[in-house]
Amino acid sequence: MTAPTTLTAIHYLGAAILVLIALLAVACWWAYEAFERGSSMGRAELSKLRAGMNSANRNNNDLRRETVGLKNQLERTKSDYAQALEQQQLNHEQELQALRANLTPLSERDISTIGKMAEKLNLAANALHATGSFKESREAKNLASSGFRIVDDLNRARALQEAA
Repeated sequence: MTAPTTLTAIHYLGAAILVLIALLAVACWWAYEAFERGSSMGRAELSKLRAGMNSANRNNNDLRRETVGLKNQLERTKSDYAQALEQQQLNHEQELQALRANLTPLSERDISTIGKMAEKLNLAANALHATGSFKESREAKNLASSGFRIVDDLNRARALQEAA
């Protein structure tokens, strides 16, 4: 007797289990390959990030050195500017002393003459106003007040000069 060649449920179940194992093996292999591809892509990106970070650190160090150099240059410039300003002030004082030495001060007689001229202008302004020349009267009055102010300033300066 020969065994029947019909497939039983056990045969179908065994075949299904074998197919399932084969599918799981293929899925695991595919997942492992995908993981390796992703892992290698991550390594490449990590390598790029590290290279970028190293470049940024170098740039940062270069900028720090450049900043220190610029600060030093600024300090030197400040020092040079201070020396130049001091020299300019010294030159200015020397020129001022030379000018003062060449000028002759106004005498008391000169100051009183200017005061008398201002008084005469004031009188002339009143006379012009009486005759109806209002514009000329106003100009003479302004000149007289300027003359009085100049005399006061000169008297004050002369008193200060004598006190020194």
